[in-house]
Amino acid sequence: MSSSSPSPSSSSSSFGSRLEETVKKTIADHPIVIYSKTWCSYSMEVKSLFKRVGVQPQVIELDELGPQGPQLQKALERLTGQHTVPNVFIGT
Repeated sequence: MSSSSPSPSSSSSSFGSRLEETVKKTIADHPIVIYSKTWCSYSMEVKSLFKRVGVQPQVIELDELGPQGPQLQKALERLTGQHTVPNVFIGT
C-alpha cells in the first residue's frame, strides 16, 4: 500500500528549495545584501566598509534567526558553493 505523503527527503528538499527561493528574492529586492554572523570578524569588516562609504546594505544575521539560520546557510552554500560568511551580493 503506497502512501501519498511525501518522504522526509523530498519534503526537506522542498523546504531547501523554498529557502533558496527566499534567498533569491531577498537578493533581487535589495541592491546590496550581506548574509552575516554577528560574531564573525570578516562579516564585521565588510559591514564596517559599507558603513564607511555611506552605503546601507540589507544585512541578514544568520546567527539571530534561530533554527532557520543554519538551514539558510546551507541554502546559500547550495546556491554559491561558499560555506562561510559573509556572503555579499551586489546588484545581482
